[in-house]
Amino acid sequence: MADALASGGYQIPADADAALNAAFAELLREAQRRGTVRPDGTPDDIQALVIGCVATARHLGVTDLVQIVVVGLRA
Repeated sequence: MADALASGGYQIPADADAALNAAFAELLREAQRRGTVRPDGTPDDIQALVIGCVATARHLGVTDLVQIVVVGLRA
């Protein structure tokens, strides 16, 4: 996400990527603890899925891909 913002001309603080990753990992752990997200997904897995969905949406336009991924992540 930081790379995408930086490529758009935004000034990103040096520690923003680490802070964002830590916050995202905490959100994922909490969702897994509550049983709303499957327990086998890692922050890297979810980030890769988000990047893939965004790239696909940019290339093909709006698709149902995001909804398919969200359903697949549910516990």
